[in-house]
Amino acid sequence: MTAGRAPLRYRLLAGAPVLALGACAILPVAYGTGKAQDAGLQDPVADRPAFPAAESAAVPETMLTPAGQETVTSPASRSDQTPQPSPSPSPTPHPFPTPRPLPTLGSGLATWRVETWAGQDATGSLDGPRLGATFEELAGLAMGADGALYLSDHKGRNLRRIGSDGVVTTLLGPDRLNGPRGIALAPSGTLYGCESDRHRVLALEPGGEARVVAGGAGIGSVDGPPDVARFDGPCGVAVRPDGRVVVGSAFPLHGPNSVAVKPDGQVLVLERQMGRLSLLAPDQSVTTVAGGGYPTYADGTGASAGFSEPSKICLAPDGRVFVGDAGDHRVRVVEPDGRVWTLAGDGPVGFTGGSFADGTGATARFNRPMGIALGKDGALFVADSGNHRIRRLVPPSP
Repeated sequence: MTAGRAPLRYRLLAGAPVLALGACAILPVAYGTGKAQDAGLQDPVADRPAFPAAESAAVPETMLTPAGQETVTSPASRSDQTPQPSPSPSPTPHPFPTPRPLPTLGSGLATWRVETWAGQDATGSLDGPRLGATFEELAGLAMGADGALYLSDHKGRNLRRIGSDGVVTTLLGPDRLNGPRGIALAPSGTLYGCESDRHRVLALEPGGEARVVAGGAGIGSVDGPPDVARFDGPCGVAVRPDGRVVVGSAFPLHGPNSVAVKPDGQVLVLERQMGRLSLLAPDQSVTTVAGGGYPTYADGTGASAGFSEPSKICLAPDGRVFVGDAGDHRVRVVEPDGRVWTLAGDGPVGFTGGSFADGTGATARFNRPMGIALGKDGALFVADSGNHRIRRLVPPSP
């Protein structure tokens, strides 16, 4: 690891509900009031125009007010598809089982089998059996304690769930969402999501109730109460052991595109444009785990390794970090000691060089792999965004 790096960005807040920690904002479970401390920082993109608004909704958009929160429920079936089955019941919260041991470094790239787990050639937002369902531009994945897989579709503007029975159901659709990206599940069963194009963070409760957690008042990097705080294209979200929510904004360009929280509370930050994985400690120090600070492809150790447009990360119980490396069209592994190796995928490096093929190791092909989640059996699930499919990577038997 490379220590002593300059901070990603620091905005300090005392006693307020939205707390900036390095390049990430911390959202507490219980909201209160507080006053931001001026750290002398300016918003470098305050004048950037807002993203296009979502299409008009049948019900007024949920907003957060000083007097409280208005809430909405999951929408009815979409008019552009066949009637959908009722969503499967939300999982009963319980500790996530530890996956079986994963192969060690050098155990063989070609031993991991890549298969299509959900989706097809067609694009869309059709629910139903997973291999017949359609997706648009998958972004984030999150694994439930009961084995259900949750996903966000950025272009499809929806949050969906694939139950253990293999049935895809829509939880929130485009009448409620605009540009969802990173998602994370809390132990309580609450699903948190970054609505990047509206610059806010949402929560979907186990009972189906959706609410705005923070943001939505405009673009910026403003700390404060939930209805005052501002984000700029939030993309990464994770839940800390104490229940607080960590949010990473994608802008400025070097900001975090994905975040994950280690058991000791340290935050892993994936800087997409810098091709770098960093560790943010509670004392605000930043350490480079892997990546040289510029987009490239290279297996290696620490700063000698390279990523090209890495999109999302997933932290395994054994300390490994799995990376959806969108610009390399590969799935990568970062070992606890900083060694980086390619788990699956091959082909030209570049955002337009992706293709599709099931297979093992380097014979498999991806097209902009993004969201990534670890299953209870040790298999990886990858949002193959450009191929509008979810791929499953099966490790060799131990």
